[in-house]
Amino acid sequence: MSKRVLPVVMCMAVAAAWSVAAGADGSVNSAKKVLKDYGEAVVHVEAVLSISAEGPLAGRLGGGQEQKVQITGTVVDPSGLTVVSYISLNPTSALKNVKVRGSDGQQMSVRIKGELSDVRIVLPDGTEIPARVVLKDEDLDMAFIMPKDKLEKDASEQIGAVDLSKGAAKADRLDEVIRLSRLGKDLNRELVIELDRICAVITKPRTFYILGGARPGTPVFAADGKLLGIIVIHKKPGGESSSRGTGAGGTPVILPTKNVKKIADQAREEMAKAPTTKDADSKESADE
Repeated sequence: MSKRVLPVVMCMAVAAAWSVAAGADGSVNSAKKVLKDYGEAVVHVEAVLSISAEGPLAGRLGGGQEQKVQITGTVVDPSGLTVVSYISLNPTSALKNVKVRGSDGQQMSVRIKGELSDVRIVLPDGTEIPARVVLKDEDLDMAFIMPKDKLEKDASEQIGAVDLSKGAAKADRLDEVIRLSRLGKDLNRELVIELDRICAVITKPRTFYILGGARPGTPVFAADGKLLGIIVIHKKPGGESSSRGTGAGGTPVILPTKNVKKIADQAREEMAKAPTTKDADSKESADE
């Protein structure tokens, strides 16, 4: 077994062992409260991703491809503002260049681009809310999605939101945490709750927490029920890949709540500037 793989396997083994031992009433009761308080904040986000390539050998990778993206996100504001992993939403963002070998044997770089359209927030009952990307931070792997219009009453009653102002201060290795996620449409979008343990703490260049397993875009709570952070993908430096595979390398990590809140506050400012669909329609009518 490689030296790189061994620590990850050990981390997952420790997390699994602690999960068995985590049957203590206090842990389970705390997890149940988190599920009740914040379960409806975990939603799905869908979009259409159009992929294109630029460069002298772009034709080898194919162009004009479209694919439907379905990922998990966390609502961070009652307005419906939702945070997701940007790499999960647009995997091409993890690739600066793809190396393709030419007929002369030399490698050349091809730039991969992805454009998003038809973005929707999907509630647990399948209700689809037309949305748009209002802000993204590729360095922190976050994108914030806002509904195009004010939520209808039925949607407002069904949706929940985590409280970014009450984040957990910090966590250490082997601290117990609570993870929420959601299954896909084929399994009725049921909520998933898991007890886990922090495997590692990264402090440079910024603080991240590592779990044995995680789904990007989902929330992680400390044992006391406070939000520890949102799972994002920490990209490998360089962002290069081989034409043999997708190769968008990265590690799921927990981005602390304070970092999420900082960008979320910027997203709220952008939301205030962004016109709703009705406002845009009114402007077009006035221009005509």
